[in-house]
Amino acid sequence: MAEDTKPLSPHPLRLGVWALFVAAFAFLYYRYSSYWGTELTQIAAASAWIAYAVYVLLGALRGFALIPVTNLIVLAIPIFPPVPLLILTLVGIAISSASIYAFAGSLKLGEYLERKHARHMERLQHALRRNPTSIVTAWSFLPIVPTDLICYVCGVMRISFRRFLLGVLVGEGAICAIYIFAGSNLLDLGMRLFGADAAEAQAAQPSGQVVYAEHCAMCHEQVDERIPHRSALQQLPAARIVRALDAGAMLAIAMTMNRDERIAVAEYLGTDATDSGPPASAYCTGQVLAVDGGWTAR
Repeated sequence: MAEDTKPLSPHPLRLGVWALFVAAFAFLYYRYSSYWGTELTQIAAASAWIAYAVYVLLGALRGFALIPVTNLIVLAIPIFPPVPLLILTLVGIAISSASIYAFAGSLKLGEYLERKHARHMERLQHALRRNPTSIVTAWSFLPIVPTDLICYVCGVMRISFRRFLLGVLVGEGAICAIYIFAGSNLLDLGMRLFGADAAEAQAAQPSGQVVYAEHCAMCHEQVDERIPHRSALQQLPAARIVRALDAGAMLAIAMTMNRDERIAVAEYLGTDATDSGPPASAYCTGQVLAVDGGWTAR
């Protein structure tokens, strides 16, 4: 009886689930890539531990879609310190690599490829099994090839898991350390070179609190029925305070203040509400001004 040479088929359901997951994750990642940095920064401001967990989760999942870990590193360099970032990156890489290794083996692709391409698979298996750690390390270190691809290959060929994972961590650890520490130093250098101008510009902006202390506090901090207290000013719209400083009751005092100082102290004291002006009850009603200058009833 002739031997059945029909090649084994890979697991269709798992292949379908994997393809859908890869497509969905890659779409969401690249479609909303501009939001990841902002969202992660906001999370880090609220809780560093939650931000760490989110970063590790992204690092663990991105490998299935062959998204380079470099993308996450560039995203996280301005957010996390270098040493925690390197540790978190390696944790994500370890989880991702181990998951891909196990998942690739469950797809039954190895048996299929061995039957379909026996000669090529035999040579590749021989090279990997002879020195898997060195090959995986070199592959992981080179930035031009995706490390996750070798994870799929090693999982399909059932290469020694410990030697495979050691190679991934050594290779990825070296290249990621270069990315992280070099990127952090470049970021610090850029902040020192270009951040000084921004700091000077910010320092040049007048402080409303300082302007108030120098020009206003002497009168508005005392209790006097003729002078509104600061608590009363804080209930007024900032635009109304500016108007009083520009052309109102406080014009004489504000003459020593420039325009930016007036706006700064008004924003410091007042609210963001719109200045609607005096109420209708403040205006005369039912009377008109006669031509001769007298008042006559309408």
